[in-house]
Amino acid sequence: MALMAKQTGYELHAIGIPKTVDNDLNRTDHCPGYGSAHVLWLPALRNTGYDTIAMGDTGPIKLMEIMGRNAGWLSAASVLAKSEPDDPRT
Repeated sequence: MALMAKQTGYELHAIGIPKTVDNDLNRTDHCPGYGSAHVLWLPALRNTGYDTIAMGDTGPIKLMEIMGRNAGWLSAASVLAKSEPDDPRT
């Protein structure tokens, strides 16, 4: 994009904003992307947990993989968001 702008004589200015879903960038209070991932991940995890419970003994275990790099904030948030002791978010 920068090369094309230079070749056409177009004055282009850009600002890069770091973004991560795991809220683990140094020197930041929070990262864009984490809030959206957090809000969407928790109901998805809860609902798939209820599906697993409904299956009974035919499929008692379900493995879920969640995005993240180093910190594991999304995984931790899923446990902290439990509202009932039997809530399937662990």
